[in-house]
Amino acid sequence: MSNTHKNLILTPSSRRAMIDCVLAKKTKQYVVEAMFNVHTETIKKWLRRFKEEGESGAEERSSCPLTHPNATPAETVEEIITMRKKGKMTGEMSIPQRTDSRPLIEAKVCRQKDIESRDEDLVQKYEHEAPRDMIRLDIKTLRNVNEEGYRKEEAGNRPKSANKTSGTVRTRTQCMHVAVDDHSSYAIVSVLE
Repeated sequence: MSNTHKNLILTPSSRRAMIDCVLAKKTKQYVVEAMFNVHTETIKKWLRRFKEEGESGAEERSSCPLTHPNATPAETVEEIITMRKKGKMTGEMSIPQRTDSRPLIEAKVCRQKDIESRDEDLVQKYEHEAPRDMIRLDIKTLRNVNEEGYRKEEAGNRPKSANKTSGTVRTRTQCMHVAVDDHSSYAIVSVLE
């Protein structure tokens, strides 16, 4: 596993060179420390790993812990995922939200769209067989205010164009009629007063 970065002092090849210098006993240890810019304990660690594991002892290791004592048990994780796929919430199991969210994210079933089926056969489109079998009508009322920017507030804030005698604003009502053919989705819109 190669996990090198720009500040890494010892690469696997430089560790091998350091180990060779120590094993050859041609160079004193304090000189090896200065050459490779490492501490005595670091030299001892890599030398011990090399003696125990051979060439692979000079390679990088994962920093991930070997055990996870507080991990959610596998049976509980399976139960959480099963309940989620059935559409039930895990609150019935009295599990904290953080505990149940991590396995759901890892199993990629944390959102509703992840557990819904993607089959086109399950999608039922409602459509009439022939044009003009069904036409949907919708009427929307629109009101236009003639005086732009006028609000019925204090008398002193009214614009000069407002009706000073009654203090009312004239409005015009229009109706927008929308007709949509259910088969072809052809729409006709007209605005009438």
